Amino acid sequence: INGTISISNVVVSGDEFSPPYSMQFRMQATDFSVTVTGETVVMSGDGTISESRSDGFNVSSSVSGNGIRITAAGETLTLTDYDILETANEATGEYTISINATISSSSMGGSVTVTTDVALSGIDSSDPSAGQMTCLGANNSSLTLNVVDSLNVQIEVDTDGIGGPDETLSLAWSAL
Repeated sequence: INGTISISNVVVSGDEFSPPYSMQFRMQATDFSVTVTGETVVMSGDGTISESRSDGFNVSSSVSGNGIRITAAGETLTLTDYDILETANEATGEYTISINATISSSSMGGSVTVTTDVALSGIDSSDPSAGQMTCLGANNSSLTLNVVDSLNVQIEVDTDGIGGPDETLSLAWSAL
């Protein structure tokens, strides 16, 4: 293990076992590396992690930041301007998740901006049953994932960026 990780702006309010409760902290990593069985993973970047529990059932968690860069096995993955939010009701099993970020990697040779148009939602460990996400790539090309139900999705692909889908795919979640 090499490099540094610092944690700052730690704020805790309430008792985790007696809601309401919230916690938040900021993390900064600089060339933090770990080597396991000959493979080294290096991370640099920042993030704010938070969680809150309004009552005994509803939990909200988020991770957001300016950017994180991870390098492993000759591949570099970068996440910038990211905001990931998850909510869960532990009594009913209902959940939502939203992901907004720009993702780039050395293997794809560019970046994709992911926007959650409508939070993905579902129950327990099943795939989402509702929601919509859009991925915007080079030359305004896009892919829009529309959740049909907990088994199926519809993907609209705009390859030329002119607008409107050039192709629409109906797939099972299990095929993704």
